Amino acid sequence: MKLVIFFAIFFIFIICLVNCNQDPNNNVNLQEIKENNVLLHSNFDRKKNEVKLKVENSSFTRYVEKAIYLLNKQTCLKHSITDKDENGTTKIRYGSFCGFDVEIKNGYLFHVITINDYCFDKIKLNKLIFSSFNLRFQIMQYIKKQKSNEMEFSHEITWFKFSNDKYGLFNPKTKRFSIVSGSRVDPFAKLDLSLSLNPKNGSLQKDISSEFMSFTEVRYLNRIMCDHILKKNHKKKCSNGGYVNPVDQKTCLCPFFYEGEKCNKFMESKKQDLCGNKVIKPTTKAKKMVVDLDVECFHHFKAPKGNKINMTLTVKNKLFYDCKHFPFIEIRYKKDKTKIGIIPCGSFVKLEIKSEDENIFLYNSRYGSNLSFDVSYKAVVK
Repeated sequence: MKLVIFFAIFFIFIICLVNCNQDPNNNVNLQEIKENNVLLHSNFDRKKNEVKLKVENSSFTRYVEKAIYLLNKQTCLKHSITDKDENGTTKIRYGSFCGFDVEIKNGYLFHVITINDYCFDKIKLNKLIFSSFNLRFQIMQYIKKQKSNEMEFSHEITWFKFSNDKYGLFNPKTKRFSIVSGSRVDPFAKLDLSLSLNPKNGSLQKDISSEFMSFTEVRYLNRIMCDHILKKNHKKKCSNGGYVNPVDQKTCLCPFFYEGEKCNKFMESKKQDLCGNKVIKPTTKAKKMVVDLDVECFHHFKAPKGNKINMTLTVKNKLFYDCKHFPFIEIRYKKDKTKIGIIPCGSFVKLEIKSEDENIFLYNSRYGSNLSFDVSYKAVVK
């Protein structure tokens, strides 16, 4: 009789224990959440600082190799290609869009990058690799319940918005994450339309600046992964927003438009004589110049102190850019010239731009003969 009473009490105890471990909102056992939480497999070995990429289609391995070669020259985070399905591996596959995501296989979380002909350019691939790793980093920070000081780009990749009582569960039917709230964001769908970008014909001139890996993003990556190196007191001093390369700790990494041992030289064309004056000084009187797309050029528009620059770009002949490769035009109008500027794309539309300070940097690549555009500019008091 005593044995029967003992088992009855034990049974009631077990029932109470199970019920007490359940989340009243979703009727899911909390212990089960902890064990099945696939987010735990998004961890990263900070000692090795390695990101392994598995390219599922060998025909575009060469594109990935070019991209990671460029990235590995600028950051202590080392990327390499593997043919193994290891825990933590980032998979790269061909698909109908360019983007990044996560998926589950055999109980493990894998980061996935999807690419196609539109994003084979090495700087676009680097943006996807960077974004995928930043997603991994944010998941790691979430698991640790810590907030990083380096979350500058979190607004661009808000993929998971977790509630306080859930981590996100693995659904065995769909083999995907159960996203608590929020929706997936396509980084290549982001249209960066500033108030100072005003197309004259009423339509939206597509801006693809967010699709390319920028100097600012490389610097951000180095701050979160190579901070112990960057904090050293280096003898090398870099100018114009540049900083010491954490790979060799001897050279400077310079923002686009600057070069030289200390980033103190404004870039110039190999055929600068065909570009005209490199430095142009706007006045309050409107002026015009023609930019010829038959030669690569760099121009620095420098207004008097206390002024801003109004600039209008108008295409002479019909011009279409397929948006796949490195920018054929970039206009840096922001006060921080280390940040990427406007990169127009598609059927070129007239643009009106107002600088945030006294300077505008204008770059054009060699896109083809008999192609050009007019640049009208003048200085205006702030």
